[in-house]
Amino acid sequence: MHKATSTKNTTSKVMPPLEPPVQKKFVKKIPGQKDFLPEEWADLDHLLERLKNLAKGFGFSRIEPSLFEVSEINAKFHVKEGKAPVLKVSGADEAVFRTNAISGLLRMYLDARTPEKERLSKWYFISPVTVHHENPYQIVSNLEYGFEVIGDESPIFDAQVLALAWKLYSVLGEDKIVLEIGSRGCENCWPEYQQILSRTFSDAKYSLCKECAASVEKHPEKILVCEQAECQSIAADAPAFIDYLDAACSSHLTTVLESLDELKVSYVLMTGSDLDPHARRTVFRFKFNHPQDSFILSHGMRHDHLFSHFNVSPRPALGLVGDFSKFLRAWHLSGAVLQKAKSADVALIPLGELGAKKALSLFSNFWDEMISVVNLFDENGLKARLQQAADMKVPIALIVGQKEALEDTVILRDVKSGMQEVFTSERILSEVRKRLGE
Repeated sequence: MHKATSTKNTTSKVMPPLEPPVQKKFVKKIPGQKDFLPEEWADLDHLLERLKNLAKGFGFSRIEPSLFEVSEINAKFHVKEGKAPVLKVSGADEAVFRTNAISGLLRMYLDARTPEKERLSKWYFISPVTVHHENPYQIVSNLEYGFEVIGDESPIFDAQVLALAWKLYSVLGEDKIVLEIGSRGCENCWPEYQQILSRTFSDAKYSLCKECAASVEKHPEKILVCEQAECQSIAADAPAFIDYLDAACSSHLTTVLESLDELKVSYVLMTGSDLDPHARRTVFRFKFNHPQDSFILSHGMRHDHLFSHFNVSPRPALGLVGDFSKFLRAWHLSGAVLQKAKSADVALIPLGELGAKKALSLFSNFWDEMISVVNLFDENGLKARLQQAADMKVPIALIVGQKEALEDTVILRDVKSGMQEVFTSERILSEVRKRLGE
């Protein structure tokens, strides 16, 4: 027997299929990376413009190394911990995302046969780089900047780079900036000093850490930078390296210091030595001191021997390099307030679709005539956009609504006083020039 099926006519509401619950997606940023939102970019852009204007004023030209460099060369310049991930490229070479800009800068200098074209090269760069940490593994992105002078060993260029950097950092407050400067000398300065150090440390050899004790005879200078407390205590009594500079190196440093005195640039003289094997003569670093934090803004040196990485003979070279994230942090800690400058000469304020079309035409005309203009085309009302123009310190606003678009006219408004007049589109350009005093 089959169960009877009811034939009763019923209407049932068909329900749509259930959709799975919406799961919120989290877009994660890679650790170690830095994003700049519009409000953050304003400060960064201000500092970037300051750097570029100063570099131009001091006669430096901008260069930009490629993003990738040959792994073998990059590794010779890479002094941070960790190894850069290797990318396979055509041929036998392996490439890495650059971990510094100097390797690419010097490669460009040689690759473009620059020494044959100009005796003196003064370059600056603002360049993204990566730092690779192995424990835990992390790729940290930085924006690196620097200045490089190649082709002349005159101490006046040392002073010029230092004066440029001092001007750059003065926006942070000169009382917060410390320039430490010294000399590593040259090959002629070291033999005597190493003998002095070896004799000085030999009596205390058994009080040193194991690594330093093994360095007493051949590399006693390593003890000067050992972080062990007992070694630091012994190194504190070592003679100052600056007293053992030969005549040429001593004269070079004296000229740099005298130039800084003339420029009224404050400095602290370092009596020790920089152990970077490529450093020669002038070494320096700029420190930022603040109650909440203190750190090195930038450092530099004469590094003639860096060219040895490319199997070419040394040549005069001087460089400074800094990290923009530190510069930006110092800017925020200093409490400096970004002064709003005039964003443009003219603000276009279109109302409605017809006004927007007309404003685009006006924008093009003003742009072609090299009058700086900003188009305030958004959903805000007229009052809000006039206030926006005032906040941007734009002196003139041009208002175009539907009526003006149909009549081929423009309302010219003095943003500060609020006074306004109506002009034909044909006449508006000449009237704006008159108001701007051109």
